[in-house]
Amino acid sequence: MKLLIVGFNARPIAKAAAQANHQIGIIDYFGDMDLLQLTRNCFAVLRQKAGETLHRPLHRTPAEYLFLLAETMIEEQGDFDGILIGSGFDKYPEIIAKFHALGVKMYANTAEKFTLCRMKKKMNEL
Repeated sequence: MKLLIVGFNARPIAKAAAQANHQIGIIDYFGDMDLLQLTRNCFAVLRQKAGETLHRPLHRTPAEYLFLLAETMIEEQGDFDGILIGSGFDKYPEIIAKFHALGVKMYANTAEKFTLCRMKKKMNEL
């Protein structure tokens, strides 16, 4: 199965998927070099050089950048069997809805469930 793993820190999920012998694509915020040991099929929001710090303003939320890169990878490759969502999306159910609209099977909760989880008062009532 070919899976796209998307998250602020996608490494733990990507590593587990690779160990389970899945083909993977990774969309990660920082793009740490060790991700390339898992796959060459990797996009990152930030592309830093070793020992350097990124000094440019970002004009979108990290979740928006992650989604845009995932959308690009899906459009370019078109052969993913599923998407696994990792960290960085809990405050952005509208972006989760966009993922569900991409037409690739999602292994994640719905946008409605993400919204429900952010309703602390309602969660306390459960």
